[in-house]
Amino acid sequence: GYPFRNVAEYFHNDDATFVNLEGVFADEGEGEDKMFRFRGPLAYGNILTEGSVEAVTLANNHIMDFGEEGFRSTKGVLDGRRIHYAQKDGSVIFNTKSGLRIGMYAVSFEMDKEDMAAEVAQLREKGAEVVILAMHAGTEGSYRATKKQIDYAHAAIDAGADIVWGHHSHRLQPIEE
Repeated sequence: GYPFRNVAEYFHNDDATFVNLEGVFADEGEGEDKMFRFRGPLAYGNILTEGSVEAVTLANNHIMDFGEEGFRSTKGVLDGRRIHYAQKDGSVIFNTKSGLRIGMYAVSFEMDKEDMAAEVAQLREKGAEVVILAMHAGTEGSYRATKKQIDYAHAAIDAGADIVWGHHSHRLQPIEE
């Protein structure tokens, strides 16, 4: 429970907690040849459940750090803990603790606006009351959103998404309403 210890009360008392899972759960495997490779042991899946995380996005630049095997292993951990997830250019729909039906569509860096609009419409057709676009984009280390991030976010809202949730910069960026 250590990683979420200082925010656990918020996560346990909310309707749903979402995180960007930027790494894999795997006990073994060869990593990609790159500067940073993120992997936690299978047992670290309990960090999410103990932290009251209900959904994750896997659309990011580290989910394939340990290849297809690491990716499969991660999905197995999430399935085993009943944590909902959306893969890159994929979606998930689920009910929160209070019964609110949420649809999440996940993209990483580049987004086809037509595909995104179609996916938002499909999530609505499947009964999503709230649609979230989980967008892994922008400049790492920047406190400002790029023009491309803003354009994608506006396109998602125009297509009917209720929330655009950005992650990649590893910094807090402004919120627009």
